[in-house]
Amino acid sequence: MQYESTRENRENCKKLERLIQRWGGQLIRLTGEQFYYIERTPGVSAAPFIADYAVHYEKRQIFCVTPIWYHLIHEMGHVFASPSMKASEYDFLGWEFLLARQLKGVDAWLRSNADYGVSPDADLGGLSKSEVAELLADRVEDGKRQGIIRRGRPVSIRVVQGRLQLTDPLGLLFQQDFSDDSLESGFPGRNLGLHNWRAAKEHFRCRLSHAQRRRNGSNRG
Repeated sequence: MQYESTRENRENCKKLERLIQRWGGQLIRLTGEQFYYIERTPGVSAAPFIADYAVHYEKRQIFCVTPIWYHLIHEMGHVFASPSMKASEYDFLGWEFLLARQLKGVDAWLRSNADYGVSPDADLGGLSKSEVAELLADRVEDGKRQGIIRRGRPVSIRVVQGRLQLTDPLGLLFQQDFSDDSLESGFPGRNLGLHNWRAAKEHFRCRLSHAQRRRNGSNRG
């Protein structure tokens, strides 16, 4: 899939698409005409406030005409962080924030959500910095209680092949960059207490190895 606009948007969309695929979903880009018919398909829910975005919750599909990474994060929240399409998107606001932070795009994400209603008489963009920080901290804590945030990171709660997809999005988003020494000072693994990309790489491999051993052990039983 090809992406337009800035380099940041292209790279972030590619990372999010890899995460969507790993979580058992699809990002499907359409023409305007194709989207017109798709949004009228049974099971497809069109975004009410963003033009040319829609999801099919049951099939884990996200449709769009022009992918923009902070819009994708929101639609991903509907598909992967919600128990149903009827769930409140306010419940996964902290989940969105953490994923935006992993992409180092919190400022852009906040600007894109300036009109997000957080109360009957207030939008996110109308809050002070301290009020935003307090709100997001509350939303993250609520996400932890729901199980959509684990060990400080957003996860998918959708069941794929009989098991929950609790894969570490940090490793998924950046695993193709592990061979790049230039990331040593800026690798977001520092949020895990990991000081460079080599430590992060080893941490991710150990988690995969441990998960594989558990699966093999359960299969033998």
